Amino acid sequence: MNHNSGVINTGSVGGSISNVHHYMGAAVAATGQEAELQKLEAQLRQLLAAAHARDPEAAGAVKDNLDAVLHHVRAEQPNKSTIKISAEGLQKAASAVEGVLPVAMRIVAVLGTAFGFSAGA
Repeated sequence: MNHNSGVINTGSVGGSISNVHHYMGAAVAATGQEAELQKLEAQLRQLLAAAHARDPEAAGAVKDNLDAVLHHVRAEQPNKSTIKISAEGLQKAASAVEGVLPVAMRIVAVLGTAFGFSAGA
């Protein structure tokens, strides 16, 4: 077990993905959009895998921003301002990668509904 930087790693990344998806945050669950957010996350990750061959740096930036915003959403006590800023970063990064912006914007909209901010604002 690794306890570096507040991250606890108890096994392979692949084995823990289902556990991460199980919890998307109370605010998202309260809006009834947990399944939608999970679906959109999977779609965006598929698009990014394809985009990586064309532009690995830009696709990596979108992935990093997606990971960051979802990390904050899944926090024990999510911070609305941090999530809004992270969602804006996701939107900005996605605008540089062909074909991923529509899905990223849908993710930002779901988060905006859950955490009370306007998508793109």
